[in-house]
Amino acid sequence: GSMKPGLLALKVADIVIADRLGADDVADAPVVDLAEDELAALAGVYHASPSRQVREVTLRDGLLRMPSLFGDDLTLTPIGHRRFRADEPPFEVRFDGPDDALELHEIDRHGDMRVSSRLASFEPDVENLAAAVGSYSCPEIGAIYRMSLKDGVLSFGEGKNGLRPLRPLAPDFFAIDGYGGNTLAVTRDGYGNVAGLQLFNERIRYLRFARL
Repeated sequence: GSMKPGLLALKVADIVIADRLGADDVADAPVVDLAEDELAALAGVYHASPSRQVREVTLRDGLLRMPSLFGDDLTLTPIGHRRFRADEPPFEVRFDGPDDALELHEIDRHGDMRVSSRLASFEPDVENLAAAVGSYSCPEIGAIYRMSLKDGVLSFGEGKNGLRPLRPLAPDFFAIDGYGGNTLAVTRDGYGNVAGLQLFNERIRYLRFARL
């Protein structure tokens, strides 16, 4: 079938665990109704440190959604005030704190929690984006990547066909569109000049690219 191996493994493990543990508080919690403005207040981009992973929570068709670690969209089903159930397999999502310092808490059935903080909305100036244009070498993978700027959008990748658009999330920090959990950070030297890049995703931390 088309199911990703990692997701299939999670589903199998979930069935085995469910048989042993019986009812699951999150999986069996009744759905509650939340007003759309309550849901809209929780949307945004959330950043986990030090992994530098991001979760983007969006409101579409009256439902909150966020991408899974496998790139699929998860629907957040309300089960309480700022409490939600995400499926595949079921886990709890809570939003905690004041609106100007909101945190996203993802809690699995073992009680392990991943905390992400909401980023303030950010619009970079073109001058800052242009400073990152150039070629970058990554010795670990033996490749040279290029950063280019067109129509106010930075793109990053190998050759023209491999370029992926970057979406600014914060100063010197971008989401790589087209790759669910990939983020890219710009590093600078002591003079403030762009010196390199660092790539992050679910498996990789601080994959370094040096500016040529």
